[in-house]
Amino acid sequence: MMKKLFSIILIFLIGSAIAQSPVVYNWQNSKQGWISGGGCNLTALPGSMSMNAFNTTPLMRSGNLQANLGLNATDYNQVTISVKNPTTGNGNTRLYIYPPGTNTASCYYVFAVDTAMTGFSTYTIDLNSTPASGTYSGTIARFGLRGPWGVGSGDTIYWENMVVSNTSSQTMGNLYEDQFNDYTVSNWGNLTISTIPKFNFFETACQELKVFSDSLSSAPAYGYVTYEFDTIMDITGYEKITIGERSSSSFSIRIDFEDSTGNVTNGNNGKITVSTSSNLNSVSQLSFVFPDAAFTENNVDKSIISKLRVFFDFGNVDMSSPLFIDYLSIGDSSGLNNAIGLSEIDSCNCDVVVLDTISACDSLILSNGNIITTSGNYFDTLSLYPACDSIRNLNLTILNSSSSLSSVSECGSYVWNGMTYSQSGNHSFITLNYLGCDSVAVLDLTINDHPIPQIISSSPQLTVNVSGGISPYTYLWNTGETTSSINPINNGNFYVDVLDANNCSGSDTITVNFVGIENDINYQIQIFPNPSYDNITLNSIFQINNPTQINFFNLTGKLVLSKNIEIKNGNSENINISSLNSGVYLIEIKNPIFKNQMFHFIKK
Repeated sequence: MMKKLFSIILIFLIGSAIAQSPVVYNWQNSKQGWISGGGCNLTALPGSMSMNAFNTTPLMRSGNLQANLGLNATDYNQVTISVKNPTTGNGNTRLYIYPPGTNTASCYYVFAVDTAMTGFSTYTIDLNSTPASGTYSGTIARFGLRGPWGVGSGDTIYWENMVVSNTSSQTMGNLYEDQFNDYTVSNWGNLTISTIPKFNFFETACQELKVFSDSLSSAPAYGYVTYEFDTIMDITGYEKITIGERSSSSFSIRIDFEDSTGNVTNGNNGKITVSTSSNLNSVSQLSFVFPDAAFTENNVDKSIISKLRVFFDFGNVDMSSPLFIDYLSIGDSSGLNNAIGLSEIDSCNCDVVVLDTISACDSLILSNGNIITTSGNYFDTLSLYPACDSIRNLNLTILNSSSSLSSVSECGSYVWNGMTYSQSGNHSFITLNYLGCDSVAVLDLTINDHPIPQIISSSPQLTVNVSGGISPYTYLWNTGETTSSINPINNGNFYVDVLDANNCSGSDTITVNFVGIENDINYQIQIFPNPSYDNITLNSIFQINNPTQINFFNLTGKLVLSKNIEIKNGNSENINISSLNSGVYLIEIKNPIFKNQMFHFIKK
């Protein structure tokens, strides 16, 4: 804050020693921001601006109520006006001086122009003389000109130019000036991070440089852009930068000089910072005055200056609003309002101002309201400032969003995108595809209930009752039977797996102890481990020398694996089950002793 305050005080102290630039209005092919104040219409012509009167007191002003040149009356003592008056009546004409924010003049001067003129003549008004009315002092926001008194309805007066100056001062002069009128921005080196430019620059068809932040990515708070001069310059005696600007908000601009060896005026006495005017309807002049200490403290050589470093909205991410620069000069500017028009720019020939290459996802709404859905070249209308439209040529690439639909029918619950769903319905989530556009995934999910079997024991029979699920049901007992009821031939654990019409399954188990002991043979068989991954072991306490067939069935009753083994008393037999898929299986043991015995087994 102290550095910024020092810069402002420094400009104030030096200002009295440096002459203010003349204010120049050239009305060739442009109204230069002047508007009708009543009684006339203004038209920009190739050699002048015409004032077409429709009453006897036509008046024009240099902008609307919001316009403010911000000039100090003590800095200017003379106005020269070139005008052609073809009328033959009274030639008395008025020059009005307006303070900020009002149409009531602080003073006016009367000057007589010739009549019946066929060419232009220049007239001088001495501002040190006594005005015809009011007092010449304070801030000059706008000027006004009233046509000669002898003008009647239908008459036309022609205005060529007007210069407001100080005849008693010695101007610094103008070493270098960029008027931004050739549609090129080659002097500007953009602030680029990871190949992405952080500011946009283009010279408008209305002879201004428009600077604004890239809407797709933020500019850093302390990043700068460079302005490189065409040739290395000696700025000795011209240690001042002047710009004409307009913007809709007030924000700081800092400018540093850089010499060809890389030394920069960014020390304690450099870093000259000035705030914009927060006025979009008229050009304001900003002066950046550099003391000798700004150069000597960092060994900056004035004789080999190669570029400028420009910080837009220094200290803040992005710019508060777009900035329109009318001119940039080293030394004093040659004049204000170089831009074509400011308030009424109907004479501004705003042709194609820039070729932009951009991309968008699915569609892009142009400034003119058109919705674009296919790639190609398009013209878009841009509103650079009130009443002036410019055209930009867009090289547009439309990228596509993507979507997918999955229909899933699952039993009980379903895990998707890290979430567990137990209810039927449509679910979605959005991510980015490889183009950077939205990718929408939609899940059409149907959750089916599991059947719930319950085994009812009623000697000599086991019966399974099923609730839930969708009939018809299929059954598979650990005995290999596929009916809803079975008659056990031995005691032990009995299992049943039930499969419904949606292929959802449920199971139940029960222990039987109502069968005679002579049939209780399956207690003499052990199968382990259960569950198992790759191998299981069958162990029997009986002496079995007969070949034994081992069959594996899935829950649909399909035979999926068969082995022939021989079990001897106290010995175990390993069986490789790695070829089986994970699931529930029934193992059938067939030999003369065991007949057909079934066991429940889980493969992991």
